[in-house]
Amino acid sequence: MVLAPEKSLRWDLSPLYPAIDSPALADDMQAIARDAHAFAEAFRGRVATLGPSELRDALRSLEAFNARMMRVHGFAMLAFSTDTQSPQAKDLLDKTRNWGTDLHNLLRFFDLEIKAIPEADFRRLMTAPELETYRYFLARERKFAPHTLTEPEERLMALKSITGDAAWSQLYEEISALIRVTVEVDGEPKELTLEEARAMATHPDRALRERARTAVMAAFAERSHVLTFIFNTLYQDHAQGVALRHYPSAIAPTLLGDDLDPQVIDALMTAVEAAYPLAQRYFTLKAKALGLSDFASFDTLAPYAKAERAVSFAEGRELVMAAFESFSPEFARIAGGFFEQRRIDVPPEPGKRGGAFCAGLGPLLPTYVMLNWTDRLDDVSTLAHELGHGIHFVLAGEAQSPFNYHPITPLAETASTFGEIVLTNHLLAQEKDAAVRLQLLANRLEDAIGTIFRQVMYTRWELNAHPRRAEGVVSAEEFSDLWMSEHRKLY
Repeated sequence: MVLAPEKSLRWDLSPLYPAIDSPALADDMQAIARDAHAFAEAFRGRVATLGPSELRDALRSLEAFNARMMRVHGFAMLAFSTDTQSPQAKDLLDKTRNWGTDLHNLLRFFDLEIKAIPEADFRRLMTAPELETYRYFLARERKFAPHTLTEPEERLMALKSITGDAAWSQLYEEISALIRVTVEVDGEPKELTLEEARAMATHPDRALRERARTAVMAAFAERSHVLTFIFNTLYQDHAQGVALRHYPSAIAPTLLGDDLDPQVIDALMTAVEAAYPLAQRYFTLKAKALGLSDFASFDTLAPYAKAERAVSFAEGRELVMAAFESFSPEFARIAGGFFEQRRIDVPPEPGKRGGAFCAGLGPLLPTYVMLNWTDRLDDVSTLAHELGHGIHFVLAGEAQSPFNYHPITPLAETASTFGEIVLTNHLLAQEKDAAVRLQLLANRLEDAIGTIFRQVMYTRWELNAHPRRAEGVVSAEEFSDLWMSEHRKLY
């Protein structure tokens, strides 16, 4: 395949709305609000009395309503993600967030009335054939009943979230997207985005890796006062929500949402932590292979080759598509739609959100992928990872109703990791150069360490930080000490 013109590197959001100031967007917001009020008038106070067919029809109406809302929310979120400094994008995100909260509050009665149905009546509904599609959804809603507040309290919680965790998280994204770092490259100072500087973690020049890592850390250190305030505020906000909803622990809401028992996570984390020596053995061998007696944090992703292989997006696309085709033509067909319909945003840009994600908006809406492509082999794995999510969302859209569309986290990450494995297996089957094969295997191992070991380390750090925050404000140094304590255990 040949990469289309340059504009194909930026996603096309017009299947959602033509532009931020599109009259169609404003018209939809007004129409959705009218329909929400009509739904509330029709069903408030009646949910517990609905028969199976009536409840099914009400759920279908609510699903259609949520899908229309998701088009608006999805467009605002995606527009903001690629330009966090745009006044228009920020204004739209703010307006849709307030609008959406008002409408969800208007319809909050439905969820509360479902949770309040007498147990015997609820069991009869769960066995009704008319509600077969919604059994999982209804059972899931009931799970949260012990942690649900009264309707006025739930409304207040939603309203306060706008200026609470959502606002602080957005501020963190805006601050991060604004960061520029200066790194000496080939004897000349070069201003880079945060993603471009982070990409140097895989550069073969060790001194450059260290300069880039130092510059990134210094950029965050310069902002430590405001970032530490954000962290403290988010931890406190979470703790207040946990207490008000009577959850037994800080992690309990996440586990309930992902259908996981605390014992499962405890067992998983204990087993992974007991296996930390496997990761340590790998890095000891890597240090030896690289000839380093002073292996440092900026060496963990160092390549084995003396020269870094540059991979353009066009080449990366070819590699991923060939890998997916070797596994399944249908896999490749679905992935191809992301390129052909310009549903991938590729280059790192000033003001663009960092990292990568896949946004599955709903069964009847297009799925989008955001990247920050820096011409590395790692970027190819990231593309396969996000398209793994994307294929999952497309297939879910064909098989699931909107309320059953979004997967729990373990299932979602299985799909994305599978995409990476398909890519690696294909490349290893094609590649004859021993040095390239070594790097491919190393990338697979290091991705596994990141997915398994490092995520457990992150979780343990958060679990330790929550009780410390409950004692009072945590300084930047204390957050760092807690982090380093877990970091040392792994590395």
